[in-house]
This record gives sequence, structure tokens and C-alpha cells, in this order.
Amino acid sequence: MSSDLKVTNIKHESSSSNNLVLASDGNVSITNNLSAGTIGGNVTKKVRAFSAYASVAGSIADSTWSNFGAVGTWTERYDTHGDYNNSTGVFQPTKAGIYLLGYSVSFGVIDSGEIIWSAMGKNWSSGDPTFEGYGWFRNKLGPSGGNIDHSNNGTSIISLTTSDTVKPLVIHNDGSSQNFTTNSTQFWGIYLGET
Repeated sequence: MSSDLKVTNIKHESSSSNNLVLASDGNVSITNNLSAGTIGGNVTKKVRAFSAYASVAGSIADSTWSNFGAVGTWTERYDTHGDYNNSTGVFQPTKAGIYLLGYSVSFGVIDSGEIIWSAMGKNWSSGDPTFEGYGWFRNKLGPSGGNIDHSNNGTSIISLTTSDTVKPLVIHNDGSSQNFTTNSTQFWGIYLGET
């Protein structure tokens, strides 16, 4: 013999709103936090993340920190909450918290002895962003030859509010403007949780 309990809302006697809502499609909403206990294997978590890559190369001026996400053409693999703008190269979260962000920037024509620096700038508008240390990377190419293929990569865990922005940045001293390479030049991020 079986029996069904049919309810839509479950509410604590001292609560002014429903604590648990059972929708007709099988979805369950909890008003506040779920604590203790074990969550079964059929529960999935929605991810807040973005990933984009340069599908058309962009030009980076010599000896000037540049937002490499703002030049060339960028293609989004995904952007679950619309937090990344692929025309400006700016990530601005719509949910405050801790994020893991990363980038790679590749060049195919940097000469030996030249230096490439890269970083992510939090609320950056100009100047040297490396004092923040967000995914900062410096590499001097060498020892000989020219037009060396090279990539800089960096990641960082960054605390962000909804008014913060992050940009992927690069500078080189090759002597003239250089194009970064497509596909391997990327910018991505994922929400880790609240502080």
C-alpha cells in the first residue's frame, strides 16, 4: 500500500514566507541556506563562468600596458551570466564573491632578448598593474634568434564586488607593435563562492 503527501509549500510556524517550495515540474526552492546532511549524486550546481578566446589577432603597441581583450575579435565559448564583455575585454561580475580568473597571451614574432609582461588588472585604467600581483608573469626571451613563439599565462584567486572589473593586460618591448596569436590567447573565469 502506498500513499502520497501532496503539498506545494512547507513553512515553519514562525516564518512569514515559505521555507520550501515544491514546483509542479519537480524543482525545489529553499528560501535560505541548506546546512548539514548529505546531498545525493543527482543534485547539480549551476556554474557562474565565462571563457573567451581571440579568433582574430589584435595589435599590441610597444612599451605600453594594453588590455589585450579589447583588441582583435574575441569569441565567447560561454558566458553563463553575461558578466564578460567580449568587445571591451572587461569582466564585471553580477555576483560578489571569490573568483578564479586566468589568461594566456601568445605572440609569434617577439625577438630574443625582449621581455613580455602580463597580468590581470582589477579596476585598472592605466599604468603598471603588477603591484597587485594578479596572475603577474614576466619572461625574457632568448638567447638568440628572432620571431620566437611565446605565451605568457597567469591565474589568480580574486575577491570581487559587483562594481569591480578585471581586464587581461600585456606589455612588450619588441620595438614596434606586434599582433598576438589567435586561439591560444584567452581569458576565462569561474565563481568559487562567497567570502
